[in-house]
Amino acid sequence: MVKRLKIMENSMPAQDTSATLQKYLSRAEKYAEEDPEGALNNLRKFWEVIVESLADEFEIERHPMKSTNDMFTSVRSRIPIRLGHYLEHIQRMGNFGSHWQGGIEPPTEDSLYCLWAATEVFQWRNPGPTEMPISSELEFIRVICDAVPCEYCNQGIGIECISGKGEQTGTDREHTVRKKEYAKYRRAFQKHYATTLVDCMHEMVADMNIQQGQFLTGNEIREWYDDKYPAYTETAINCHAYMMTTNLKTRLSHNLHDDREYDLFFSEDRKFRLYQPGIDPEPITHGTQ
Repeated sequence: MVKRLKIMENSMPAQDTSATLQKYLSRAEKYAEEDPEGALNNLRKFWEVIVESLADEFEIERHPMKSTNDMFTSVRSRIPIRLGHYLEHIQRMGNFGSHWQGGIEPPTEDSLYCLWAATEVFQWRNPGPTEMPISSELEFIRVICDAVPCEYCNQGIGIECISGKGEQTGTDREHTVRKKEYAKYRRAFQKHYATTLVDCMHEMVADMNIQQGQFLTGNEIREWYDDKYPAYTETAINCHAYMMTTNLKTRLSHNLHDDREYDLFFSEDRKFRLYQPGIDPEPITHGTQ
């Protein structure tokens, strides 16, 4: 009991923690597209708050000689694997956005992906009524108004949003609260895919029977995903295509593993072809820069 009280002396009340996390998420969402570095800096703070909060919840004793990074190691072993990966990515990208990287700027795709990952962690920590599981037998709904209602203008599913003048807003001009609900719906749908975006890229190559020397455009990649895995966003698909292209420097902003599963493509004239080991230059990695 004494140990627990000692930990709680330095901890933040759950309600305050939630508000702080929401503050950093809101800032990251605001800056994600126009200022990726600013978004990543806020998400790095989000990471620090959530790690310390989870450490308190799991009664992990704080030590003055140990950093938040050390604390994260202990926290990670106690949370779902996918959330551990999300937090690690947020941590790494937050560090990337906070330090000089030889002139390499974090792209918008990275800040948006980290924002998505942070939102996943937040909703796991603070589950809401919209986080109901979606059956894998259902078809993904591509039109926002057909998928979720709007709490702002009280329009039900299948009815477009209404502006202050009483006119329909039209597609892609829905109220922000409805767009956020649709993002939650999309994430919930993604969870029943028994695969990852990286594995999907390899599946696509096999499914399309891509041969050495054959080129793919970004549109062709996105069209394949739209047919097979429509709940994945265009941003996430583009981000992974770039990450898995061996001669693009943008891949340096990602946490690449050493098993070569990310060394899939080589880029020429803004198109993609299969990477050819021994013929193409060695993949760009942190160790080669």
